[in-house]
Amino acid sequence: NHGICGKELAISGFGIADIIYADISRSKNNRKVSKITAFEMKLDSWKKAINQTYRYSYFADRAIAVVPPGQTPTDKKTLKTLKAMGIGLWVFNMESSTIHKLITPQNSKARLLSARGKACAAITAHLRG
Repeated sequence: NHGICGKELAISGFGIADIIYADISRSKNNRKVSKITAFEMKLDSWKKAINQTYRYSYFADRAIAVVPPGQTPTDKKTLKTLKAMGIGLWVFNMESSTIHKLITPQNSKARLLSARGKACAAITAHLRG
């Protein structure tokens, strides 16, 4: 598989993901989106990041909030809830250019197939353009 990375994918009713990464599978001359990962970056509020990231989980197979150090929930209950919801949480340290992956959703699927279809169509249209 190969992939494509882009910014600001807007899916009506589900928000605008800051960054998306789509795995692209290729069969003969046909390219198909096989997995979508959507990222929301926030500098000041992990709660807002999680709310937006949850909306992306309707069209993305994996949805991950990315926040700076010191902007993460510290209680185990919240982290356990995020994991159960299938929402990822990564910490990006700009000073050291490192990412600490607190939670990375595994084997996730978009919550709403029609929304995922819209996302796939938007990505595929970009591939053709």
